[in-house]
Amino acid sequence: MVEKQNKKKPMQVYLDYKQDAELSFVADKLNISKAEVIRRSLDEYLIEAIPPEEDPLMEMIGLLPEDCDSPRDGAENHDYYLAKWERERWMK
Repeated sequence: MVEKQNKKKPMQVYLDYKQDAELSFVADKLNISKAEVIRRSLDEYLIEAIPPEEDPLMEMIGLLPEDCDSPRDGAENHDYYLAKWERERWMK
């Protein structure tokens, strides 16, 4: 499974000139590739776009940061956590 997470899928993205210039600036400043800037930015955006408390499955597929206050036994006890989160959602 770890092997699949590290493998990257090629993707074509169209940027306007300003986005490309800013992307180049950040990549040069951080001494990383443009692709790595995009991947890091996308990771941050996805965490903010769908807060984990609204979608508990995000935790189970590994999109939460390591320092997040969340259960670490989600793989073993996923049924328990899904039922718990669903109950809490319905009780609101």
